[in-house]
Amino acid sequence: MFRVEPAQNRDKLEFKEEVLNNFDFLITEYGFNCVKTEVTRVRYESPKVFINIYHGHASYELGFEIGLRHSSVHQNEPKFTLSEIIELAGALDETNYTYYQVSTQKGIKEFVPKIAELVKQFAKSALLGDILTFEKLELIQKQRSDKYLSKMEINRIRPKAEEAWHNKRYKEFIELYEPVKDDISPAEVKKLEYARRHIE
Repeated sequence: MFRVEPAQNRDKLEFKEEVLNNFDFLITEYGFNCVKTEVTRVRYESPKVFINIYHGHASYELGFEIGLRHSSVHQNEPKFTLSEIIELAGALDETNYTYYQVSTQKGIKEFVPKIAELVKQFAKSALLGDILTFEKLELIQKQRSDKYLSKMEINRIRPKAEEAWHNKRYKEFIELYEPVKDDISPAEVKKLEYARRHIE
């Protein structure tokens, strides 16, 4: 895979400077310290919470991650995305939030402030280190993961299910789709109902 190293003119995009300018409220309002600044990554920490704001090396995607700090440096730091925070607030549709992929200075100057505004608007309880908020974020992350795994499983079994359907092997069709019935399409649900009625 082709990778663009941070040193190759990434500093000209002024990502770091834009983050430091737009996320200064983390320091002044929430007591964070900026503990690491790199060309494509800035990290903030408070006594309870860490934040990573990054510009993907190869993807050029702007990212925001937040999580609770652990006492041991060897412990894994579960991270949560801005998308998950906005989903927790029930505002994904309202904000039309999507991951921003930018490769120009103009794009950085446009979208880093947008991310900062969304963080101000939706992440207050997470910024304060509220345990219940992080438990809810963990649940959202698990639901997303389960949904993704279910989708992968459906994609794996769909060809077998279609073959069983066309050959009227309804019992096999049911066995394939029954475990994932909550995630299949409405048309496949109707086929499943039909198969149940016509099983031998």
